[in-house]
Amino acid sequence: MVEPTLASGTFLYEEGAGLEDDEVAAYAALRPRALAGLPGGGLADGATLTATDNASDTTLTLVLRHVAPWDEEKAPAGFELAGVVEGAGVAAPAAAAAASESDVEEVPEPAKPARKKRAAAAPADGGGAPAKRAGRRSARRAPAK
Repeated sequence: MVEPTLASGTFLYEEGAGLEDDEVAAYAALRPRALAGLPGGGLADGATLTATDNASDTTLTLVLRHVAPWDEEKAPAGFELAGVVEGAGVAAPAAAAAASESDVEEVPEPAKPARKKRAAAAPADGGGAPAKRAGRRSARRAPAK
């Protein structure tokens, strides 16, 4: 994220152009704090954190989960990222989610084929309901018992 804005309940953190010097200093003082020690009561288990970056038009919604005891072999960095990429419907494995931005490749969605609309056949007399079409369905009748 280039210019992140983080928000959760009454907690707010911002970076980027347009901030006053005192705001930059106040937000910088928050960086070394633990999540539980942040203003507004901190961010605890179950808290939802929204990270928005208007510079890159990105929004992430994170749900924080506290795990105790922590498995340091599984996640030596002290955290684990896992989740679902909206619109893809697939769980993102922790290793893929922890990849650096240089390792991430944007994949375009496949193009959807154009659908053609069928025009209803007009009756020969010009009024009333459309005429029934004879098609393959009429030839596929279920056998009589």
